[in-house]
Order: sequence, then structure tokens, then C-alpha cells
Amino acid sequence: MILSLGAAVLAALVYGVGAVLQAVGARRASSTVPGRASFVLVARQMPYLGGLGCDLVAWAMTVFSLRRLPLFATQTIVASSLAVTVVLAHFVMHTRLHRSDLLAIALTVVGMVLIGASADLDTAEVPSNRVSIAVLLAVPIVAALSISLGRISPFVSAIIAGLSFASSLFAARATHVDGGVLHVVRSPLAWAVVGFGTIGLVSYARALEAGHVGSVTAVMWATEIVVATTIGWLILGDNVRPGWRPAAGLGVVLALSSTISLARSQTKA
Repeated sequence: MILSLGAAVLAALVYGVGAVLQAVGARRASSTVPGRASFVLVARQMPYLGGLGCDLVAWAMTVFSLRRLPLFATQTIVASSLAVTVVLAHFVMHTRLHRSDLLAIALTVVGMVLIGASADLDTAEVPSNRVSIAVLLAVPIVAALSISLGRISPFVSAIIAGLSFASSLFAARATHVDGGVLHVVRSPLAWAVVGFGTIGLVSYARALEAGHVGSVTAVMWATEIVVATTIGWLILGDNVRPGWRPAAGLGVVLALSSTISLARSQTKA
């Protein structure tokens, strides 16, 4: 229980560092060519690769947390990495940090605490294999959305990235790991994890090319919170502790409103 909560908090810190590193790499790539840089050029940047390494470590911690925590709880706690991203971007990329940003960061932490405290750990379950077909069919659909809509604006790309990453975690939660490594590799859901993760990485890189790291990351996390909360409550049977439903709702509202506030503020920076 404590290890799962700790893993989610640590994942938030590592994700925050990774987001800034990826933003630095994306900006370096876009400055070397006229217009927007391609994903291949972005992927060649060492800061971006370092950011991907951070993401992989944080993702593993998140999956570990999901084995005991409800999806909405883990995702909301991990989404607090936005606060880390905004603060680090202020020092590394010299972005402005407003007083309203500090308030939003504080509210994010409060929301994270409420969500973590209200989560009913006994209701976190691994779903049955009946969801496998629906999850697999969703991979090409999300990929088509990324290809057709991803260039409209960085915020659209950020929304698609958030949808993809939330779906990847859902597939990871649905994958049965009791049969060993070979069983996991053969599982269709394991490949869905890879597919959604790849779509998310490409979409997030596109968002970082043209958008502000704070604002696009805020939109991405807000999308993840909404999707993860919906999936957890409607499909996975996640629940909250008796009597803590108002606190859980308040935590989600605080997290969402804070990310929206940070997105608006950082866009004006």
C-alpha cells in the first residue's frame, strides 16, 4: 500500500524532469530547421532521449502502483508532475512563473493528497480478458486521430497524447502478468501498451515542437485524468473509501482546475 503510493509520487517527480528534457530537445530540433522539426530529428536530440529514459522509469513505477491503487488515484497523483515541470521549466528554460502558478501548484498538491487518501485499495482489480478486443481496436483508431488531427494545434496533439498514455496504462493494468515473461509477450494487450505508448510519444513530441512545455503538458495531464477516472469508475470497478466520495470528487476538480489554470497562465508567458 505505502509502496504503491510512494511509487506514484516518485513517478510524478521523474515525469516532471522528463517533460522538461523532452521540451529542450524538441526546441533544439525545431531551431535547426525552418518550420517544425520532424519527430526523427527530435528523437536524435540527447536531452529528448534522456527525457524518454525518465518516462520509461516513471512509467514502470506507475504500472507498479496500478497493481494496488485504482487507476484514477494513480493517474491523478502522477499528474502532479505538472507542478514539477512548470517549476523546472522556469529555471531551465527561463519561462515565467506567476503567483497564480504557485497557487495552482499548491492546489494540485492538495488535490493529489485528497485523491490518494480517498482511494479504496481493496477495489483495485485486474479486468478480465473480455476487454482485449475493444482495447486492440482502439489502437488504430487513436493512431488515425493522431495522423489526421495532430497537426491542427499543439493542444490537439497534447489531448491525443493524454488519451494515448491513459489507454496505455489501462492496457497495462488489464495485462495478466502471472504467467511469466513469455505469457506477457504473447498477450495482445502487451502490444496494445506499446502501440498506445508510441502514439503518445509522437503526439507529445509534436505538441512540444510548437507549444509551451507547461501548457501542453497541462492539457495532456488533464486529458489523462479525465480518461483514467472515467475508465476506472465505469470499466474497472475502481471505487473510493466509504464516506470519502466528496473528497475524491473535490480532489479531481482541484487537479483539473489547476491544470487548466496552469495551461492558460503558461500560454500567456
